[in-house]
Amino acid sequence: MAMVVDDLPEIDMSDFTTTIASTTNSTTTPEDDYCHNWGGWSPVVDWDALSVHPGENFGDLFEYEMEEDIDKTVSYSDDDRNLASPDAQMMETPVLAVSNDLKGLRLVHLLMAAAEAISAADNKSYDLVSVILVRLKYLVSPNEGTNMERLTAYFTDALLKLVENGSGLHHKQPNHPNHHRNDVLAAFQLLQDMSPYVKFGHFTANQAIIEAVTHERRVHIIDYDIMEGIQWASLMQALVSRKDGSPTPHLRITALSRPGNGRKSISTVQETGRRLTAFAASIGQPFSFHQCKLDSDETFKPSSLKLVRGEAIIINCMLHLPHFSYRSPTSVASFLSGSKSLNPKLVGLVEEEGPKVEGGFVGRFMDTLHHYSAVYDSLEAGFPMQGRARALVERVFLGPRIVGSLGRAYHEEGGCGSWGDWMTSEPGFQPINISFANHCQAKLLLGLFNDGYRAEESASNKLVLGWKSRRLLSASIWAYSESD
Repeated sequence: MAMVVDDLPEIDMSDFTTTIASTTNSTTTPEDDYCHNWGGWSPVVDWDALSVHPGENFGDLFEYEMEEDIDKTVSYSDDDRNLASPDAQMMETPVLAVSNDLKGLRLVHLLMAAAEAISAADNKSYDLVSVILVRLKYLVSPNEGTNMERLTAYFTDALLKLVENGSGLHHKQPNHPNHHRNDVLAAFQLLQDMSPYVKFGHFTANQAIIEAVTHERRVHIIDYDIMEGIQWASLMQALVSRKDGSPTPHLRITALSRPGNGRKSISTVQETGRRLTAFAASIGQPFSFHQCKLDSDETFKPSSLKLVRGEAIIINCMLHLPHFSYRSPTSVASFLSGSKSLNPKLVGLVEEEGPKVEGGFVGRFMDTLHHYSAVYDSLEAGFPMQGRARALVERVFLGPRIVGSLGRAYHEEGGCGSWGDWMTSEPGFQPINISFANHCQAKLLLGLFNDGYRAEESASNKLVLGWKSRRLLSASIWAYSESD
């Protein structure tokens, strides 16, 4: 049972002057090459024309592709190329003249062939996949080309890691390498300014929280992974600017930190607390910040929390942020199931709409490719084709996420269910209807971006952010009922 006390002293953060910018009023000024591309376009791959069937042999397809390339291309060393006749040098040009649509389709075929060879898991197949991946490395680069070319480059790197590690990536391996923190923060700011990918989940969860705590004097949010804490800046602004005359409730946030990352994780959470404390003071929001360390296996024990009588408990579980390191299912389940003992007034869950394909690795691979193709296409609406801004976002966030996604897809034995599905079957959790105001807020948010984004209510308690026909992420709202 968690420790309950009548009150807790406020943390004195008066020495810190760092403030945090509101997510609703960004001051970022894009450079010329960060401009919006509002022109209409369609995905580079016609996914309806592609299908993966059990037993389908992509080896023949690959051999056809290679024969076609041999007919069109002659490879030379630098010295040979200089000595070759003009006619011989011209033999390479037809490949460059292939239309983007045709090249994109050929790249998908090669990726499918590589996935098929990896799924066979024998020496002959690994020899084949090595040849395919070498070919792909020659054809594409993550730094240039069309959406499909850059996406293929990252998928090629991810498949290479699977081959290099023999049995594939361990599914618990973190998604993200140690990028420079300035790069991470810059990429994150760019992403939330140029797409609704971040704000959709934050705003939906915050609106539900505001509606749930209208008459509460004290609110305690337990945050599974607080990151930079930008979600809470907009919540604080909403709480202090309410027009119903209600007094601003005291807000307390307990952020969970992870022992696996050592002191770096703890200090990062502490820095987030200092920024939030300074921001709350600047706008007159009564606020306190606490930290709770998870067990060594990242499981959650409610007894480690300090609670105050009369607090409305809010559980916040964000699993979609682009720089969010992968959390094991055991850790997420322990947090959500453990929260039931706290009798929360609200549970907010935001998660990526990942692959849900039944079957083997090839099917899951293609669904993952389809998902990230939609993400790349959606970013095209906010970032220029050759812009440095989008290149930074792809390098810092999307490339590492693709590596992690394929590693987990390789180890999965069946379809991947969502945490929303898990909560539906978990005793005690009850869905809370998404309000009309919350739905309208989502529509207004998406109205600031390209028309290709859409918000749909897939259940009474769930809003989904989609790009055209593909679902990207969802936000669902729950409560706990002791009667169940």
